[in-house]
Amino acid sequence: QRAAHAKLDEAATREKAAQKKLLDRLRPEACEVCGLVYLDQSLYTAHLEYDVHEGYKQVREKLAELQVKKKEREKATKKHKKSESEERSHARGASRSKDGRGASRASRSKDTSRRREGRQEDRGSRRAMSAARDGGESARRRGEKPCSRSQQKQRRERSITG
Repeated sequence: QRAAHAKLDEAATREKAAQKKLLDRLRPEACEVCGLVYLDQSLYTAHLEYDVHEGYKQVREKLAELQVKKKEREKATKKHKKSESEERSHARGASRSKDGRGASRASRSKDTSRRREGRQEDRGSRRAMSAARDGGESARRRGEKPCSRSQQKQRRERSITG
């Protein structure tokens, strides 16, 4: 019986080795260009002549060409932006005052007051529009005297025209 078991074990080992050898030989591989899976070299060689393989090859070549052009264009754009930035900073430097601090404090304060006035005008026009919509109710809530319909109309027209 031991001899029979030994022969069976030996036969099973040979069968596993034969299967492994067969699987290694039939191991699927894929084409680097088009991704087609093939089992042996003759199928791979045949597929190289297929139109699909040629199409993928052309697409990959064109992609590589376009990527090179894109990199060149990005470099040129960066260079152009950098030169524009340098020109702007140079122009800003030329317009600065002699002490190198840029615009004078007086002109900066004028700019600030103009912005403040513009915001106040915007608030006024918004209030006029609100009063026109709700018949003066919003003015009453703020503790102000509501205005007449003609005044509301005038405020509305002023806020629309600017």
